[in-house]
Amino acid sequence: MHGCRSGGWCSVRRCGGMTMYDRVADLLIREAAPIFAIMDGARDRAIPRALHGSGFRHQSLYDGRAAEELGSFGPYLIELGGDAQAIEDWVRTGWGKSFGVYLACDQPFDVVRRHLRRFTLVELKNGRKAYFRFYDPRVLRLFLPHCTYEEWIQFFGPIGTFFAESEDAKSLLRFFRDAEEPEPTCLALESGS
Repeated sequence: MHGCRSGGWCSVRRCGGMTMYDRVADLLIREAAPIFAIMDGARDRAIPRALHGSGFRHQSLYDGRAAEELGSFGPYLIELGGDAQAIEDWVRTGWGKSFGVYLACDQPFDVVRRHLRRFTLVELKNGRKAYFRFYDPRVLRLFLPHCTYEEWIQFFGPIGTFFAESEDAKSLLRFFRDAEEPEPTCLALESGS
């Protein structure tokens, strides 16, 4: 075991011959609950096009006017379930580029989407509204450790686990709803770390 940048502790998996992407996909596939991805159309314009013919259930987290104005620039919820190839493909495409985050949840797509939509627009202290980019791993890994217990429970709702890349993308950060502390479990992805 050794410390990681996030301040948590990393358990090192030695997986000869596996790439960093393979390790991330393997960790996600091993989850008991189905896997969802939230990918940011603003980070890569190819994301909406890739989703169009994918066959996976997906939908923007934006509705109404926001969906009309922002179109393909918004966050997309994708239900990957336990499809190993799809999980590996999305990880390989976006890992290390802050394209999105993953989550494990045993609830149906509509329940997950309805819950996450509650956080796309937030009210600031001055009363103004702003889009909250929680699906950006750079935001999620800073936001969650600073939540109060009540904020943590409200944000997670039915979701059991959120996953995000670390700052250098060499670790997978796992935030558990039922964790004792708001710090993530940090899993090193490089062999010999």
